[in-house]
Amino acid sequence: MISLNEEQLDALNEVINIGVGTAINSLNDLVQSYIKLSIPKIEFIQKSNLPKHLSANRYSIVVQSFTGSFEGVASLVFDHETAKKLVAKVLEMPIDNPLLDTSINETLSEIGNIIINSLIGHISNILHTSLHFSLPIYTSGNIKELSKHFYLNDDDDLLLVATTKFQIQSLEVEGVILLSFPSQSIQSLLNLIFSSFENNE
Repeated sequence: MISLNEEQLDALNEVINIGVGTAINSLNDLVQSYIKLSIPKIEFIQKSNLPKHLSANRYSIVVQSFTGSFEGVASLVFDHETAKKLVAKVLEMPIDNPLLDTSINETLSEIGNIIINSLIGHISNILHTSLHFSLPIYTSGNIKELSKHFYLNDDDDLLLVATTKFQIQSLEVEGVILLSFPSQSIQSLLNLIFSSFENNE
């Protein structure tokens, strides 16, 4: 398990907060309304503990992998009913509109693409490197069915979990960002982030 001191945890919080925050302008353009994102709460968990953190019956997720100087998988996760509320608000569509279910795929994929690219892009900028992203993939199901999408390799065991709240007008919903990196490289990647962060202060 990754062990971080308070200073490292603060640095990682700031990196993720800035990365997610850079998505706001693009999200505002998408929904034609002001979106507020809370400061993400982050923690590391093992694969076996994921069901304790995501225990709803059904989730909607957007997944993108990235490769380059470092590689991994980033996922944006919503409880499915929460995803419907978010998409209904974005599209200004009644929650009971039968077209809503067919609209979730495209809209949530676009939201996920913006947030994931902003966050991972910010990390790559800190490390002065470039990455290649896969196209966003949307899927839904229970957490056992979806967990295979969260990892690049079957033996990867650690997830960085960042929980944030999205506020659009009167609606506030909670989403989870999951980051998975190959087990053998996650500590060295974190060390690079901390080193670059300190040098930029």
